[in-house]
Amino acid sequence: MLFRSAIDKARGWLLKEQKRDGSWECVMRTDETRVGATSLAVLALVNAGVPASDPAMVRSLGWLRRQEPKETYSVALQTMVFAMLSPDADRPILARNVEWLEKAQVSQGRAAGSGSYGIDRGGGDNSNSQFALLGLHEAARDRKSTRLNSSN
Repeated sequence: MLFRSAIDKARGWLLKEQKRDGSWECVMRTDETRVGATSLAVLALVNAGVPASDPAMVRSLGWLRRQEPKETYSVALQTMVFAMLSPDADRPILARNVEWLEKAQVSQGRAAGSGSYGIDRGGGDNSNSQFALLGLHEAARDRKSTRLNSSN
C-alpha cells in the first residue's frame, strides 16, 4: 500500500509538470535533453499505469514524433518509448534511431564498442553505453522492428 501511494503521488507530480506541448523540461542541461527528459517521464508514467491512450500521453507521443534528437541519451530514450508503446506506428523513427545509435558507437581505439555522446562526439563512457544498449534492446524486442533483427 505504501508503494502505491508513492507511485500515485509521483504520477500526479509528473502529470502536473507536463508542458502544454506534451514535453517536460530538463533544467540541468541543454534543450537537446528535453527529448530525453520527456521520454523518461513517459516511461515512468507507463510504469505507473498510465495508458498510452491517456490525453497527456497522446500529447507526449505527438511531441516526441516531431523531434530528431542528436544525443545518445535522448535518441536511446525516444527509441525505448516508441518500441514499447507504438512500434508499428513509429517503425521509421525506430529504424532511424537504431541506425543513429550504431553510428554513434565508438569504432576505434580503447573505447571501441562503447557508446559516445553522439556521432563524432568523442570517446565512449559507461553511461552512454548503457543507454544506447537499452534503446537497442527495446528496438530488438519487436521482431518486426528495425534492421537489427533482419540480420539475425
